[in-house]
Amino acid sequence: MAKGVRALDKFLQEPNKPLSPKVAIGCYCALCLGRYADGPEDCKQGADSGSPCPLYQFMPYNPNKNKSNRGKRPANPAAIEALKLARQKRNENRSRED
Repeated sequence: MAKGVRALDKFLQEPNKPLSPKVAIGCYCALCLGRYADGPEDCKQGADSGSPCPLYQFMPYNPNKNKSNRGKRPANPAAIEALKLARQKRNENRSRED
């Protein structure tokens, strides 16, 4: 069974149950492609197509999707330093408690 079809079936049985964004996109792709009646393949609705889909970059069978950087913001050095300090303080507090 293609990605998204099983989740689509569950959603149709319980439409009020919340979905994660990833599952919702998979459901939408399965619905748009007729439950992958032609098999699991790329829908080819990218920016170059006549009717581009805004979810194409997340489409499960998009051969061009870059999983490593999608949806991630560039690292903020100040935020990284703040996280390091917070972790150090947390570890110090834990060691005092023991």
